[in-house]
Amino acid sequence: MPRRPTHQSDVSERDPSRPCSAAILVYLAFTVKVLNASMSKRSSISTTQYIMLISLIRGGDHLRVKEVADILSINHSTVSVQAAKLKEAGYLSYKTSEDDNRGMELHITKAGKEIVDRTDKIVAEAINTVWQPLSSAQRRGMLKSALSAVGKNRRRQENGMHRADTAYAEGILMSIRAF
Repeated sequence: MPRRPTHQSDVSERDPSRPCSAAILVYLAFTVKVLNASMSKRSSISTTQYIMLISLIRGGDHLRVKEVADILSINHSTVSVQAAKLKEAGYLSYKTSEDDNRGMELHITKAGKEIVDRTDKIVAEAINTVWQPLSSAQRRGMLKSALSAVGKNRRRQENGMHRADTAYAEGILMSIRAF
């Protein structure tokens, strides 16, 4: 398990109304590392696959590859590769879109919903382990910071300044989902 940040006192003393302080971002990055470690040890799906399946559930159990790529701010080919792995595992199916016969439509299966439910528990346990020492005010501050970080990441992507921090944003989104 990754080491807990040494600046936890900075986290506990910070003003919860001021999002995105350096200490909070360090703690959020630590949360992401713990999530990734827990998922790799205890789940059969990756964080990207987990977020893809969550997106499908929120999209009414099916979305086009392009829609998933837009939601996750990742490229189309990454979604296609991960979709193939999820299909092989039985977590989703796909077919050519009936609208235009070009795009691929992804459909989550019953097994896909079940793996999301199991993985939700793994994610919640990991986050509770990391965030357990924090007070409820600190947790609210962390969630506010997480939402702010996700918003800033989205704005960078919309303005064509996409950086390789999608996994960080995914981890934050998983943190928010667990609460």
